[in-house]
Amino acid sequence: MEKESLKSDTKFNLLDRDSFNVAIISVFSALTVLVGYLLYAIPNFELFSLMLFFCGFSFGKKNGLFISVISVTIFCFLNPMGPSHLLLFATQISLYSILSLLGFFSFKYLKNKEYFRPTEDLFVLRVLILFGAVGFSWTFIYDIIATIGGYLPFVELSFEVWIPIFIAGIPFSVIHIVSNTLLYIFVLPAIIQISSKLFKISEF
Repeated sequence: MEKESLKSDTKFNLLDRDSFNVAIISVFSALTVLVGYLLYAIPNFELFSLMLFFCGFSFGKKNGLFISVISVTIFCFLNPMGPSHLLLFATQISLYSILSLLGFFSFKYLKNKEYFRPTEDLFVLRVLILFGAVGFSWTFIYDIIATIGGYLPFVELSFEVWIPIFIAGIPFSVIHIVSNTLLYIFVLPAIIQISSKLFKISEF
């Protein structure tokens, strides 16, 4: 009886299996790149960053980082507009890896909260505020740093040059920030609920 009780208390976690981790990294790296390309024609509207946050949140720190490195590398060097130069690539891979880590730490923060019910209902105000804040703040910082990383090798360091660059980018950044914030609030919880029901992952 005691052995049976111990077995029933043991939580089965798919992330303990190496084969499952390899499959998750492969499938979601490809899916993230595919989603990035599908929406590429819509300026500043993308699901690429949301997917990387989701991967860190749902599949853990290590898997999230692997997916970020693989998918960002493919997306940046097979970009229809041309590959990223090395400084921009380093900037992008760093920022997207940080995003996956933010997903992981968001899960760690939420997992013991009584209002966090990933298989039932994630459209709870405190969860939505957290997701929206991450989407807003990360996108705001990304647009600034990626702009600097993109232009730095080609222009001189002076206010006369950089101020027009940032002013010209404001409309695009506003669209990017607003769309990402709304996606993190209204789409991300639904994706997490679906994955939680499918994989029944309890902790990382």
